[in-house]
Amino acid sequence: MGRELEGLVDTRRCVVCGRRYAGKSKPHWAFDRAGRLVGTAHTGCTLGVGASRGYRFGDRVATPLDQAQTLLWLRQLRPRPAGQSVDWWAGLLFEVGQGIVLNEEQYRLVLEWGRGALALDTGVIRARYEALVAEYAAWRASLEAERGAG
Repeated sequence: MGRELEGLVDTRRCVVCGRRYAGKSKPHWAFDRAGRLVGTAHTGCTLGVGASRGYRFGDRVATPLDQAQTLLWLRQLRPRPAGQSVDWWAGLLFEVGQGIVLNEEQYRLVLEWGRGALALDTGVIRARYEALVAEYAAWRASLEAERGAG
């Protein structure tokens, strides 16, 4: 711990209460409602209330920031898909990897989903997955543009 993250946030102090982390503290990444990194926070510190509430995300700061932001976007910022919908299945693929070309695990899942009792239309799922990748890339680019302008 105790390092500056690309000069953006101080990971040594809680963004909510301002206290330094001590002993066995396990802070989480803290994001605002738009998904912008605002710092780190104690597990017990509340990130705002009501509409201004932020997100505490990731498996502590041990989770790489990119992974925490990816999961934040997928699970909190984009519209929540209905269970077992094309968007839901595409989201499962997205959790395994975010490249346009499917990785080995994603390919295995697509093959499995297209067979047997599920017999899903994997072409439609893959197309929606590719759209998710593009949406995510646009969101990340907008964060980078904001950071560059600010």
